[in-house]
Amino acid sequence: MTPLRELFEKALRVGGETHTFEDIEYGIATGIFQYWGDKECGVLTQIVDYPRTRKLHIFIVAGNYTVAVERYLPKLKEFAKEINASAITALGRKGFERIVPKIGFKQIGRAHV
Repeated sequence: MTPLRELFEKALRVGGETHTFEDIEYGIATGIFQYWGDKECGVLTQIVDYPRTRKLHIFIVAGNYTVAVERYLPKLKEFAKEINASAITALGRKGFERIVPKIGFKQIGRAHV
């Protein structure tokens, strides 16, 4: 994941600095996060268990977003089925809204802070 370190660090800053890159490395090493990527793009997911359901959450997309969606969304869907997740979720910046329908997702809310 090192080639994408700068891109992941940028995403972490934009996302509110909830984690450091070292937190991400630790999370991958311990299985908290799953990493899907190559030298062009990377996606971090997290399995979230709720009392009545399990979801696969897309935590970060870094690098070439279009390539990430084309290359990894089918794999994420397959993985979600394997782990019995009821849905794949993601949060994103405002510009993400126009991409959501194109990739088969639907917007279910909007946060204002």
